[in-house]
Amino acid sequence: MSGDGAAPDSPAMAVDLGATFEDIRAPLRALCARFPGEYWRRLDRERAYPAEFVAALTEAGYLAAPIPERYGGSGLGVAAGAAILEEIHKSGCNGGACHAQMYTMGTLLRHGSEEQKAAYLPAIASGELRLQAFAVTEPEAGTDTTRLRTSAERTNDGYVVNGRKIFISRAEHSDLMLLLARTTPLDKVARRTEGLSVFLVDLRQAVGRGLTIRLSGLPVIGQRAARMRRGSVTGARQASYAIRIRPPVDESAAGPKARKRSASSWMCNLKARR
Repeated sequence: MSGDGAAPDSPAMAVDLGATFEDIRAPLRALCARFPGEYWRRLDRERAYPAEFVAALTEAGYLAAPIPERYGGSGLGVAAGAAILEEIHKSGCNGGACHAQMYTMGTLLRHGSEEQKAAYLPAIASGELRLQAFAVTEPEAGTDTTRLRTSAERTNDGYVVNGRKIFISRAEHSDLMLLLARTTPLDKVARRTEGLSVFLVDLRQAVGRGLTIRLSGLPVIGQRAARMRRGSVTGARQASYAIRIRPPVDESAAGPKARKRSASSWMCNLKARR
């Protein structure tokens, strides 16, 4: 596969606007041809997830395109990722089932610690783990993200998260989720864009460890006193950064936070022990 500049986790990334990425597109077209219109119409009728299609993309390495080669990915940049998604849709398939792994990856690559990258990226590249969910939108904060109310409060052993999220797609098909929360109250920051933090949530550990899920009329995620372990915050304070979350009981697992359901609508509540 041909690249388009520096790897996504490098400080600067050049983009060749003239690149066509035909060496990526041609085999991808052949892969997409295995999933004709009837496949997608059936899934639409059944409101089902295209698990076979996502598995094929993963096995072929397309969903690992932004991940550096040292972690098992292709080390490609934004333009290559865009070409992959463009070709998927151009071929009549639906990249919406898995496209988040292209853009959520940048947060982990740029702001995650080396320990986090080593722990998660190889498994994401191989398909063992999926990073497909990004919890930002809230009932009271849609287009103005700076006014989100979900808060993460520092405690002796980590953070406690409270809040609600809505429209969090693919959470039931994701193992990991990025969660945006306020770690400094809005009235205590000089600029509204300050005091926001990103948490990396292991959804496999969240259910049953402070997280309950119930079907709702709208896709809503709620976090109530979700406890997260301290010591893995990365990046500058007041900026976007990732932390590894751990559940309130199992000290070794990576932890609690909200989960959502995609085609159907789900409400999630996190209740952590203090």
